[in-house]
Amino acid sequence: FENAYFQNRFKVFINVARLSIEKDQEKLIRAFKDVNTKYPNTKLIILGDGPLKEKLENLIKKLKLKKSVFLLGRISNPYPYLKKADCFVMSSNHEGQ
Repeated sequence: FENAYFQNRFKVFINVARLSIEKDQEKLIRAFKDVNTKYPNTKLIILGDGPLKEKLENLIKKLKLKKSVFLLGRISNPYPYLKKADCFVMSSNHEGQ
């Protein structure tokens, strides 16, 4: 568990999902850009792995969000991150279950 992402002066949003089309983290990152522009003391943490990882990394670079959006990969126990975050966000277009 990495505590460095959670500092009192930041509001932290978190998403936990596979990095795939139906989970639509691209939409989430683009929406977060608007939030982060208006409120610079915000961070977005995305836990998960999948086929869109490289595409999402490139989008983060393109939108100049490397200091605010973090793709941490698949975490076997996401609960410490969820507990510390201020807000859980879900960008899925649909869920299979």
